[in-house]
Amino acid sequence: MNMSARGSFAAVKLPERTNGQLGGTGVLDLIGHRTASAFEQIHQNNKDARTVKPKEPVPVTEEGWLVEIAAAYEDAREAIPFGAALGEPFGETELFHLAPVVALKCRGIPRTRRNMRRATEAALASYIATRDANPHSLDNPAVAFAFCYLASHHGLEILSESRADTVIDYVERNRRSLVRLINQGRKPNSPLQPPAGARLRELLKKLKELRARRG
Repeated sequence: MNMSARGSFAAVKLPERTNGQLGGTGVLDLIGHRTASAFEQIHQNNKDARTVKPKEPVPVTEEGWLVEIAAAYEDAREAIPFGAALGEPFGETELFHLAPVVALKCRGIPRTRRNMRRATEAALASYIATRDANPHSLDNPAVAFAFCYLASHHGLEILSESRADTVIDYVERNRRSLVRLINQGRKPNSPLQPPAGARLRELLKKLKELRARRG
């Protein structure tokens, strides 16, 4: 996906919510008003730092990002069974909504209201702009999640726009490897099927090491 097809990573304000939706876009607000209110109540006494400093190291290579995004996607997917209990059932096609929360978790950044707003606005504004420019550009759930995950990092000023562009272009070119990493993570003991090759085996090894560090 090139920039003309994808749009740009945006650290801009979202349209106001109307009846649980985002400014008439029809994008689901999966967090829900009750859950969002509870979240704000829990974190209302947190003090926001002016500069967001991630505690966890940021990947330095595109392959490193691919591995981390696969692990982050699995983290988000684990929330699916809890959606129904919150009155907001959802599936993998909506996991991009959770990308900002998972991004904060993976970087070890406090989930304050300010940090959540910066990450969420950048992710969803970029998502909406991209879908408006090319309706099918983010049809793949893993790519949509990756896009919002990287946009969240851009909104938090952890990634520059050019760096985020470079990484998402790499993810787009290697979407099959990303999906394989995610699926292999679901079944860690299953044999790797061809034509995965040595490169994907190395990525899977890195993914397992990343999960082990996170406990």
